[in-house]
Amino acid sequence: MVLEEQAWSSPAGAMTGEEVLPAEELARISQRLADAIAERFGDAPGLVLVGVKRRGDLLARRLSQLLAERLGRE
Repeated sequence: MVLEEQAWSSPAGAMTGEEVLPAEELARISQRLADAIAERFGDAPGLVLVGVKRRGDLLARRLSQLLAERLGRE
């Protein structure tokens, strides 16, 4: 997954395709975020992640996968 910089001058928030973080760095940050969520909310029986469209939904799906692996549940 690669974050892309938003083009402020583009219509409807179109993406420029410019890489702002290498994939390895984004993976490391995502793992740290999933670890922090697991530590704080790992015991919550109904943990739900919500991501806003335009990349937030992709991040929520990736964090969901990482949390499922760490917590051993979906």
